[in-house]
Amino acid sequence: MLKSKKGVSVWVSYVMLTAVVVSIGFFVMSWTRETTEETVQDIVERGNALTTCSSSGVDINNLCQNTQTLNMDVTNSNDIKVEGLWLRMFDIYNRPQTSSRNVTIAPQATKAVSIIKQGIIKDAEIMPIVKSGDKRIICESRKARFEGIAVCS
Repeated sequence: MLKSKKGVSVWVSYVMLTAVVVSIGFFVMSWTRETTEETVQDIVERGNALTTCSSSGVDINNLCQNTQTLNMDVTNSNDIKVEGLWLRMFDIYNRPQTSSRNVTIAPQATKAVSIIKQGIIKDAEIMPIVKSGDKRIICESRKARFEGIAVCS
């Protein structure tokens, strides 16, 4: 029989240490797998958005402003239906304003659009919004930028 239990406690501590290391490794592996799957899904969604946006675009004509609205003629110049417009505007003091407008423009069609604003707008960026599946995508890569916006006559 064993005269000392000292040797048994050492083996028990080795087993417990191994169990802790294996369980920590399992949790780290699970967390890494989850994070990797989320990152891959995000990259796939961004790629799909870029592909969809490359088939969209708008041409802006007759852009002018009055005291309350920014007026323009918007032409959908590509093959995908535009579901709306996203505007980023800057007033004469460089304070930003954002606005969106739900307007459907078929491919190669033109529509007159008025956007409510505040103050006098100096610069504006106009981006088309398109739909891919059930998601609405703001196509910032297809934005139209305007500086020194005139007052409507």
